[in-house]
Amino acid sequence: MKKNDETPIEVTIREAATMLGVGQPFVRVLLRKGTLTSRLTPIYEGARVKKHLILVSSLVGYMNRERLGAGPRPDGRNKYVLYLKVGESEVLRDFIEANLPGVSLTRANPPKSREDDEGGAE
Repeated sequence: MKKNDETPIEVTIREAATMLGVGQPFVRVLLRKGTLTSRLTPIYEGARVKKHLILVSSLVGYMNRERLGAGPRPDGRNKYVLYLKVGESEVLRDFIEANLPGVSLTRANPPKSREDDEGGAE
């Protein structure tokens, strides 16, 4: 990562891929599509071969647009689905209440009643 007082912060394709948590080929695809902004600079003084230096501001803009690093919910939290048996859910609920204040555990589906199970087997 390079930084001068008057120039914007720029990173290489490898550094951008690390920041985004994706592979280098995907970063190259984003560059070809014009999703990320970069400038071509020689790999060394007088070289004909050039490399991309990607503006960190364009990476941050992409991450905000794609909501990378934040969950899909409006408040940025992630939603996790756990498949548990009845006894396991009670143990987990007790553990969460005791150790993780502010974390809630809700059922995805209401519990089935015994009439529902017996009604379909006629």
